[in-house]
Amino acid sequence: MQTTLFRGLTGRVVLALLALSTTAFAGCKKAPPPAPAVRAQIVKDIPRIPGATLLDTAGTDDAERWTFIVVLPYDSARRFFQDTLPKLGWAVMGETERRDRETLNLYADKASNHMWVQMQGQLWEFGIRRTMYTVIAAAGGRPDSTAPVRPLPLPARP
Repeated sequence: MQTTLFRGLTGRVVLALLALSTTAFAGCKKAPPPAPAVRAQIVKDIPRIPGATLLDTAGTDDAERWTFIVVLPYDSARRFFQDTLPKLGWAVMGETERRDRETLNLYADKASNHMWVQMQGQLWEFGIRRTMYTVIAAAGGRPDSTAPVRPLPLPARP
């Protein structure tokens, strides 16, 4: 007994057409996948707070952004960047802090690279303090500039 499908085509004919179309397209070459986007690779040179977990990344060929979370009070995370960046040759050019909200925006330069750290302290479950921070880094600038780089003095720590 033959079953009729598609207005008069038998099941055997449909199967034969499917098999033929599969083998016909098997010889076609697929276009190669697009090349992955090249990232600036600046953030890798910026210190990461020990124990921080990477949450998200984004980037282009001249800038990138990494977001982390770490189980560490805001003051300790802030102090890590304020102490570590100058030791690694980063000149802190600007800093805005809201201690009452546990937020920090820090801007630093090193050679012709620029870096921003945005930090937010958080109260987590069971009273655990943690800090979320984002590092944004960009290549470029004017390395041929004759203007001197003048880091801003950091405020005295309590």
